[in-house]
Amino acid sequence: MNADGRGLKVAVNALNLPRHPAGISQYVRCLYARLAQSPEIAAVTLHIPAHAAEFFGGLHPKVRLRIYRIGSAIAGTLCSQALLPLRTRGDDLLHSVGNIAVLASRIPQLVTVHDLCHKTVPDRFGPVKRVYLTWGLALSTWMGRSRYVCVSENTLRDLIRFHPRAGGKAGVVHSAARFPVGRGGSPRGPRLLCVGTIEPGKNLMLAFRALARHLPRPEFQR
Repeated sequence: MNADGRGLKVAVNALNLPRHPAGISQYVRCLYARLAQSPEIAAVTLHIPAHAAEFFGGLHPKVRLRIYRIGSAIAGTLCSQALLPLRTRGDDLLHSVGNIAVLASRIPQLVTVHDLCHKTVPDRFGPVKRVYLTWGLALSTWMGRSRYVCVSENTLRDLIRFHPRAGGKAGVVHSAARFPVGRGGSPRGPRLLCVGTIEPGKNLMLAFRALARHLPRPEFQR
């Protein structure tokens, strides 16, 4: 709630969502479908590219879509940095969901950091994107106004390792699935859950090697 007792008006910077509904899109949809049910939230405005409009349609009566007809990640970046400081002035909180803060925002801002792959596996990225991700995150930590939510302890460690100024402003909120998953109940004994899109950066081969090593043990169930 605000100091005057009314619910919060939240703006969500999701202008760099990919064309296919991958992990970050699922994260935003599930998060705000749940948060919109809270009486402490008065309204949510999702700032999204046009290709994501169908995926977020009908999310919740409190959730409004503001759609931008942008054709590239560069255009999404320019829109978020240039337009959102103006279009979110009446909101109480800005949530940037893709690692990079809106640098000129004058309202409190929360930034979700999913990973720092541009630092840990830089070969996955071209030089321009590496520079943008590195300096975008560095500038937001130096300017000191944002707070950071990391989706894992590993991401938090990487964030503090590469951007020490974020250390006192970051915490962990796990976004992984909870058991029971699917139709069955929670499995007994040790369990390993692997969730992610099928792409080289997710390092699924490492997960397969771990399965091959540990599943023969009798305490694990297939």
